[in-house]
Amino acid sequence: MRKLQVQQRKYLVLSLRHKVVNMWLHGANCNDWNFAAGNARKIIEFMQANFPQYEVFTAAKSFVYRAIGRLREADAMPHQDPFRDLRGENKPQVKRKNPQIVEMTDELLSEPKATAPKVQRALRRHGFRVSLSTIYRIATDLTFKWTKPWHTDILTPAQKLKRKLFCGRLLRLTDEALLLMLSRWMFTDEKWWDIVGPAASKYCKGKTNMERKLQNQVSNVLLFFYFCLLAISHCHVMHA
Repeated sequence: MRKLQVQQRKYLVLSLRHKVVNMWLHGANCNDWNFAAGNARKIIEFMQANFPQYEVFTAAKSFVYRAIGRLREADAMPHQDPFRDLRGENKPQVKRKNPQIVEMTDELLSEPKATAPKVQRALRRHGFRVSLSTIYRIATDLTFKWTKPWHTDILTPAQKLKRKLFCGRLLRLTDEALLLMLSRWMFTDEKWWDIVGPAASKYCKGKTNMERKLQNQVSNVLLFFYFCLLAISHCHVMHA
């Protein structure tokens, strides 16, 4: 009951802070109260008349000016913002901030073919019971992200210049010439499927998407030679 009373008191103070800040910013226009924004004296009188715990002038004045001070310091000190959401502020994050769990998760996610369930089982073998959602949050904190394989080669400076010149040439064409040129082209796209085995996606660590994509880049040249060798072996088998 004592903890419940503390929670109720905390949210009551937060709601009163919201009310004071709104009246300070926008004023009030209700049954018995009608005043413009920025009228601290009227806000203090409103608190005295409507809330028994602030009947004393000094108590109401202190609360009002502290709420206004928090509003003014909100940009420089976000934790003083009277409109902030308090949910989860006091929630313990023991497992997510545990150095041992974080270090082990970092090492396990760096291994080949690592997945969150595998990390969970490995942590459980070492005596740590961690949920998958917590592992996902730790992975986000460590800048890990599930990254699909990148089959596109990196453009060289010469290729970038060639594309820029090509686009510039298109922009200089008239509408009729551009339409005639585009009517002779056929636009295509490619899609990759994993026919056999699991997907080639994996956890990659990096601050940006480009850093993570470079870690899971697939060379099209290697794939081409692999399929060539596979076709040659198949022909040998058919010939035999």
